[in-house]
Order: sequence, then structure tokens, then C-alpha cells
Amino acid sequence: MLDQAAAGSGAALVLRGEAGIGKTALLAEAQRLASEREMRTLACSGVRTEAHLPFAGLHQLLRPVLAMVPAIPLEQGVLLRAALGLDQSVLADLYRVALAALELLAVVAARTPLLVVADDAHWLDRASADVLAFVGRRIAAEPIAMIVSSRNGPDDPFEAAAIPKLAIGALDPASSAALLDRVAPRLRDEARSQLLADAAGNPLALVELPAARRAADLWPAADSLPSPLPVGDLLRRSFTTRLSELPGRTQTLLLVASADAGCSLGELARAAGIVRGSPVGEADIQPAIDTRLVRLAGDMVAFSHPLIAAAIYQSAPVAARQQIHRALAEVLPAGEDRRVWHRAAATLGPDDRVADELIALADQAARRGAVAASIAALDRASSLVTDKARQTDLLLRASECAVELGRGRLALELMSRADASQLEPFTEARMLIIEEGVHPGQGGNGVPEFVATARAVAAADTDLAAAVLWTAASRCWWTSADRDDRFQVVAAVEALGLPVTDPRRIAILSYTVTAERRPQLHGHLLQASADRADLTSLRLIGSAAANLGDHALAVELFAAAVRLARRQGRLGVIARLQALQAWSALWSGGLDSAAMLADETERLASEQNQPMWHGAAMLELTLVDALRGDYADAEKQLWQHLASKENRQVRLYHAMAIYALSVAALGVGRYQDAYRYLRRIVDPADEVFHYGACQWVVGDLAEAALGSGHLEVTAELLRGLAADLRDHPAPAVRYSVLYADAILAEEGDAAARFATALAADPGGSVLAQARIRLAYGGWLRRRRRMREAREVLADAQASFAELGAGGFAYRALRELRAAGGAGERQGRAAVARLTPQELQIAQLAAEGLSNRQIGEQLFLSHRTVGSHLYHLFPKLGITTRSQLADVLTGAPGSS
Repeated sequence: MLDQAAAGSGAALVLRGEAGIGKTALLAEAQRLASEREMRTLACSGVRTEAHLPFAGLHQLLRPVLAMVPAIPLEQGVLLRAALGLDQSVLADLYRVALAALELLAVVAARTPLLVVADDAHWLDRASADVLAFVGRRIAAEPIAMIVSSRNGPDDPFEAAAIPKLAIGALDPASSAALLDRVAPRLRDEARSQLLADAAGNPLALVELPAARRAADLWPAADSLPSPLPVGDLLRRSFTTRLSELPGRTQTLLLVASADAGCSLGELARAAGIVRGSPVGEADIQPAIDTRLVRLAGDMVAFSHPLIAAAIYQSAPVAARQQIHRALAEVLPAGEDRRVWHRAAATLGPDDRVADELIALADQAARRGAVAASIAALDRASSLVTDKARQTDLLLRASECAVELGRGRLALELMSRADASQLEPFTEARMLIIEEGVHPGQGGNGVPEFVATARAVAAADTDLAAAVLWTAASRCWWTSADRDDRFQVVAAVEALGLPVTDPRRIAILSYTVTAERRPQLHGHLLQASADRADLTSLRLIGSAAANLGDHALAVELFAAAVRLARRQGRLGVIARLQALQAWSALWSGGLDSAAMLADETERLASEQNQPMWHGAAMLELTLVDALRGDYADAEKQLWQHLASKENRQVRLYHAMAIYALSVAALGVGRYQDAYRYLRRIVDPADEVFHYGACQWVVGDLAEAALGSGHLEVTAELLRGLAADLRDHPAPAVRYSVLYADAILAEEGDAAARFATALAADPGGSVLAQARIRLAYGGWLRRRRRMREAREVLADAQASFAELGAGGFAYRALRELRAAGGAGERQGRAAVARLTPQELQIAQLAAEGLSNRQIGEQLFLSHRTVGSHLYHLFPKLGITTRSQLADVLTGAPGSS
């Protein structure tokens, strides 16, 4: 790793293993090797007592290079300083802070290759751990190596991070014996054998246990123990035994230090003096240094191993711990986060004053982008307030923040402690929204419960009622709820009296509206989309446009929303928006665009712990492959994706995926497959039936029925669907109806029907337009009108090839050759060689954005952007940035 990083190819690695297994020793070796290679090292270490302090670990890591902050863009520098508590002038966001940290590390590494080390990451504050995980995933083009150590267990913040893991196991028997002989060469055989057995290959145990002076206390006779003690318990006994042999003032000093490793030795001595009621001097630390329990790092006390601090702290009675925390709060200056946490730790019963301090701390942490720290402060404050209603509100605030972070299990745990009888019916409303946020479409409550709760709060809080109804409407859409449930939502939102152009009303109705009200709602959507520029409104009306089948408008609205979300650094929102945008791009035939969007969504959703949107992105990438012609493999993968836990209960996914797969089946001439899939979508008795998806399928079902020989038995169903959709406000849906009309037409009317369809607005779908040309060209060929057929089929084949719709392109090519043409596969091969991320970068560069601007949009360092451009230029056969626009012209999604 170090050699590759020194050569400019960075990587990250997480060392995982139990306490004392040797992770810290490996990190020290890495630093020694880095020094040999003239690499610079930046290091931080997680400390249990600082786990709730926002960006404490990041500040420790970056402190030596903060003087270089002016070398990164001004806005990023301000954000970084705000996160570290050095600037209160701006609101910080975790991922914009992470990008700023990445840029700063890249600047440092550009001068000297860099090793970043983070020890005991399981005790880092969550904001710092998230920043490190963000950076670790983005240093492939940087001269940076990152090595992180973390203990096994549920608190490992890198568990879900897409960073390679290396499990560190126990020493083998021979190595264990060699190590023990080195540190304790004169042990009696019996004690040596007992120690080797108890240590179980744990290096720290092998080094530390022999140092215990009262071995008989640590290792009683084997027959006196019901079972061998775990290694961790043996080590804790060893450390507390050694503590008891120290002078009283030293013991107190170490007890105080175990409660806060962030204090200076002078502060620890003053606090220890308060605890003892008599002076304690800095020199009283010396006996602990002599016994290797601690060492001095400047004016700070560092324990030789984190287990020592934990063992000493846990050995103290509760009352003694409270006394220690009160003393520390007394010596720390007002305004320090640690002082508030010590006051909270010293408090057992309710205390509204301390709770108020924690709430202020939570607000400050949120401003700095440390939402996890805010959650912890709100949670602790909830246990200290005297008012039950206030306690409930604080727990729900913390739960709502956990939903925002994608930490669903924590959100539900916090919510479960909230008293639902308090603040009714508002508590129930908020709980419903939280539960739906954690498990969209899968919660235990039905739509009627959502509606009843919304009605109960409507008079006092219209905004909360609208939020509950939006959640109910979303549930209807995800699960294909029946008409009665949908009508309840419609009636409830109408009763709120929201303006007709209110994005919330439009979005709710788009999920539930009936056919006769679609034109009016679409008109309101167009009005709203003309003057809405805030992120929330764009999200809502973009979803409404997609729900109503206006995919061209949806792509435009989602793209605008994504641009805003990028500027605000909201990666979780970007993942959701781009997943939705990719669906609309698929319907429009923008395969490159859909792949590009889904590729980034898959990465972001994975980082953000958003399984639902990660699942959507994986489906979209599979469907792109299917539409490009790799139907058989994509079909197999599709069913695996749909069976995954993030997708299997979301009915909408099944309907949308099966619809897209049916289109892909049509592309490769698998008419029977397509017909079977499409009939399921429009059959109310089928488990994948979806009331919204029915509006998309009429033209495809007609083509599949014709090709599979089922047109006659399906004609009545097709005419019914067409009648329902003929006046649909979305051009793409009306276009599909015209396609069905042409297929269903009598012989004498077919040519006119095809002409009408080809002259209509395809709603932005080049794919749909090319498909009608293909069908018309085939119709002409079968009637021996070869010259006309060749002209139409050549246009269709060129469009399919340019889109990258390989199956349809091959079908059109066969039809064209059967009509006497000599079609060729059209040249988009250069663009096709780009990965989705490379295409995304190339498009932004073609628009004139600098590497740094592209990096800010895509949450990459500017050096990584430059590396991608360096590798994609040869793929495109160009040598300069100015050539990008020309070579990408005509590539789908390039705008």
C-alpha cells in the first residue's frame, strides 16, 4: 500500500480484531515504513471519552496541517474551520466538510506522499469516522495511504464502508511462546503454560499479564474457576491490580485521567485535588509512568493501551465516577463541549439546567454538520428533563436525525422510548413518518391510520398533516394500494385547503389521483414547475411529474434538484433524487444517462446506508444492460435483485422492473416473455399489478401481443386501456396510445395511424420514437414497400445504435437487411468505452467546468478528476479538453 501510494495510487485499509490483538503495533510499523519512504504521517486515535465531541478525531488528525487551509478553496476552508469549531459564521454539512478535508489532505500529499493513520476508530466521534470513510473511498488517484484500526463489534463505524478489511487474528502457539519467553523469560513451567492458555494468542495479554505482581490473584488454581476467564477480563484484572499498588494520589490522578484523556496534566491534577480534598501535583503521575501504565505526550497523559483506561474507569464505584466528572466540569472552562458532557455524566436524576446545556450543544453540533453528536446530546438530554412531553419531543427529534443519517435501527430504538401518550396526536404523526422513513412501504400501519392521524393534527399543524399525508400517499404508490385507500388520502389533502400549486398537494395527488383529474393536476404541475427553485419543492414536483408519466419534465426537475443538493452537500438526498431521475431517463431511452446516474447513486446510497435506493440503483444498472441487448444475463440478475431484502416488499419496484425488462425483451424479439410480463402488470389479481404502471404499458403490450400471437385475445383489454389514457396529459403516455392504435388498426387504417403516431410529440423519448419507426418499417416491408421501408428502418437503426439500445438496433438491422438495405452499426463505440463515472466527468468538463468545480459536484478531489480525464482522453481518441464537446455531441444524456 505504501509503495503504491508513494507512486500516486492511493488506497485505504481497515484492520479489524479484538482488543490487544496487535492492531496498534501494525499501525506503528506502518508509520516506521512510511518514514523510510520519506512519507509524511498524519495520525489520530479514538478516545472513549471524546466519542460525543463533534469532529474531535478530525481536529486531532488535521491539526498539524491547518496552516495549509488557505491552499484549498475559500468556501471549503471556511466549512472546515466551522466543523472544527474555529469559525461560527457558517452552517457546515458533514459531506461538504468531508470534501474539504479530502482537498486539504490532497494538497498535503501533493508535496509529500502521505500516510493517514486512525487507531481505535470504534471510539472516534461518528462525524470524524464518517469523514475518514468518505476520504478513504476517494483516494485512488492520490498519493495517500490510509490505515484504520477498529475493534470487532456493532460500534465499528467502518462496518458498512466499502473499504477493504483485514482481520487480525491471534498469534499461533509457537509465536505466542516466543513472545512470552521474550517478555518473561523466568516464568515457572506451570505458570507459563497457564498464561499461554489464558492469553489465547493475544499479544497484549502475553506482554502485560506477566507484569502483574500478584499472579496468584490473577491465576487461581484451575479447579477454583467455573470456566476460564476471557482475555479481556484477565487484562482488566491485571491493570486494576497494578493500579491498586500505586500511591493514593497517583491512583486518583489515573482515575481522573481515565474519565477524560483530553485534559492536560495540569487540569487532571487540579481535578484530582478536588476529588481528594487535598493537593495533587503533576509529579504524582511518575509512578504510573514507571509501571508503564501511561506515558506523557507533551502535557497530555496517554494510556499505554485504551483497555487500561477502560479498566481503571470501570473499577471505580458509580459515586466516585460522579465525583470525578463534577471535578472535571469544575476545572474545564465554560463553553467547552467536554464540560457539558462531564456535567451530564455527574448527574443521575433529572436536571433541566444540564438538559438545556445539552440541547444547546446538540444545536451547535448540528450547525457544524455533526448530526451523530447532536443525536447523542438530545438522547442524554431526554433522560434529564423533568417534563414528560419535552422528553418525548427530544427523543423524536433525535430519532428524526437518525433517519436523516440512514441509521434506521437507532431511529427506531430512540422512537421506542418516546411516550406516545404525550403530545398526542402529534407524537403519533411524527412516529408514523419516522417508521416510514426507516422502512418505506413496509411499516405495520396502513393507509387509514396515516389519514386518521393527519386529520387529527390538521387544525393545529397543517404542515405536519401534509407531511403525514405525503407519507401515506407514498405508501399507496409503493404498495399499489386499493382505490378506497387512495380516495381517503385525496379527500384528506383536499380538506387541508392547500393552494392548487402547492408542491405538497401536487405530489400527494400524483401518487393517488384518478384518471379524470390527471389533466387538471398536470396543469397545476406545469404552473408549479415554472417558479419553484427550492430543493424540497423540486423534489416534490419532480416526483409528481414522474408519477404522471411526464418523464421528460421529471428528468429536468430532478436534474435541477440534484444541482442544488450538490451545492448543499446533501449526499443522501442526491442518491434518492438520482435514483428517481434514472428511472425517468430509462423510460426516455437515455441509457447512458441512466447508467451514469445509477452508478453514482449505487456508490452514494452504499455510503449513506440507504438500502432502498441502493437496491433501486442496482436494478437500474441491470435494466440498462438488458436494454443494451444483454437480456438473458440481465433477466437472471433482475430476479436476484428483486428478491433482495431491500426490494422484495416494494411492489412498485417489481412493476417498474418487470416493465423495463419487458421492453428489453421486445428489443431482442422475446415477444412471449414480454407479453407474459406485461399482462402481470395490468392484471389486478397479480402480485405485481400496479395502478400507476398501467399508464405506461399500452403500446408495449400491443407490440408484445402482436409478436406473440395474442393480439386477438388481448384486443379488448388494449382498447380499454387506450380509452382510459387517450386524454392523458403526458405526451409520452399519449404517444404510447397512438402506438397501440397503429398496431390495432384495420389494414386500411394502419398507414394513417402510423403517420399520426410518428408526427406526434414523443414526450422526449427518442427510444419510443425509434420503436414506432421500427414497427412501421417492418409493416412496410411485409407489404413489399421496400424503398419506404429502408428509409424508415435506417432512421430507426441509427437512433437505436446512437442510444446504445443494442437489442433494438440488431432487430432494426435485420429488418433493414431483409428490406434490401445495407445497414451498419453506427459509431458510438468511443463513448461506450467510458465507464459511467468517466462519462459523467467528461460531460461536466465539456460544459466548461474546471477539475475543482467537477470535484465539488461529484464529491471527489480535483486530482481524482484529473486522473479520470487523463485516462478517458485516449478512450475517446482525443488529446485536449476542447475536443470533448464535439466527441460527446449526440451522446444520450450529454445535455
